[in-house]
Amino acid sequence: MTKTTGVICIGEILIDLLSNEPDVNWKKVKSWTPYTGGAPANVAFALASLGLNVAFAGRIGADSVGFQLHHELKEAGVDTQGIQIDSSAPTRQVFVERNRSGERFFAGFGKYHSTAFADTKFDASEIPAELFSSYNCLLMGTLLLPYSQSKAAIYRAVELAKQAHVLLAIDINWRPVFWNNEEEAPLEIKSLMKEMDLIKLSEEEATWLFNTLDPKIISAEFPKARVILVSKGEKGCNYFVNAVSGTCPAFKVNVIDTTGAGDSFMAGFLHQYLKANMTGTNTEIHRWVQFACATGALCTAVPGAISAKTTVEMVEEFLTSFS
Repeated sequence: MTKTTGVICIGEILIDLLSNEPDVNWKKVKSWTPYTGGAPANVAFALASLGLNVAFAGRIGADSVGFQLHHELKEAGVDTQGIQIDSSAPTRQVFVERNRSGERFFAGFGKYHSTAFADTKFDASEIPAELFSSYNCLLMGTLLLPYSQSKAAIYRAVELAKQAHVLLAIDINWRPVFWNNEEEAPLEIKSLMKEMDLIKLSEEEATWLFNTLDPKIISAEFPKARVILVSKGEKGCNYFVNAVSGTCPAFKVNVIDTTGAGDSFMAGFLHQYLKANMTGTNTEIHRWVQFACATGALCTAVPGAISAKTTVEMVEEFLTSFS
C-alpha cells in the first residue's frame, strides 16, 4: 500500500466542559458549555479542515458522548478505523475553568477519578497495523502515559510507526490533573520524547522540563529530533528545524478562547512540514512556523477548540493581511 501525506493522531478525545463564569472556581460554577476536545483529536480536526489526510486512534465509551464524538470525527472526514469502543467505561469529560482573558485551566473530572475513563483502557492489541502503511506521520501527546494499559498502547503505536518508517511527532500537552504522581511525569515524558523526530512544547513545558526556551539547547538531549518547537502563545514561537534556529512573533487578534490554540498551531506546522516533504530553505522554514502561528491565532478568535474550521485559504488570507 502506498503511503499518503497524512497524520495518525493517537490518544484522547473527550468533552471539555468550559465554564461560563470567568474567574470562578470550578466547584462553584453553575453553568458549563460542552466542547469537543482532547489534544490529538483537536489536531485531527484542524488537519482535516486544512485538507490533509488524517486518522484518529483512541478509545471511547459506548455512551452518548462517545457516539457523538465518533460521529463528529467522521463528519469532519477523519479516518476512524483506529477508534476502540469500551462497553464498561465512560468517555472522558474534563471541567475547564477560564479567566476573562480567555486563558483556560484544567480543573478536574467531576464525580469520576481520572483512571475511570475509557481512554485509560486503550488496547495495544486493537491498534490496526495497516494504518501505519497508509500515513507518513504519527502524532501523540502524553496524557495517556500515567495509565499502564494506555501507555502500552502508545508504545505499541510507536513501535508500529518505526517499523513502517513513519515520522514520529509529539506535542507534550502537560496536564498535572491527569497524573496521580506528578514526580513521575518528567522521566516518563522524556523517555517518550527520545523516540521522536518532531517535538513541540509550550513555554511552560519547556521551562518545567528543561529550564530553557531555546529549542537548540533542548535538541542536545534528543539527537533524533529534526524539529523542536517551543510555542509561547502571544509571544510567538522559538524553533529549531532541520538545524535552522529562529523566532517567529505571534499575531495580534481579539482572543475569545485559547482552548486548542496550541493544537491548531501543531496542525498548521505539520501541514506545511509534510507538504514540503520535510525539507526547505531557511525562508521556507520560517514560513512554515508563520503559517502555524497564524493557524493558532485564528483558533483563539472563536470559542472551543474545533469551532474555527480553519482552511488553508483562511490562513493565507490572514497572513496576507499582516504582510
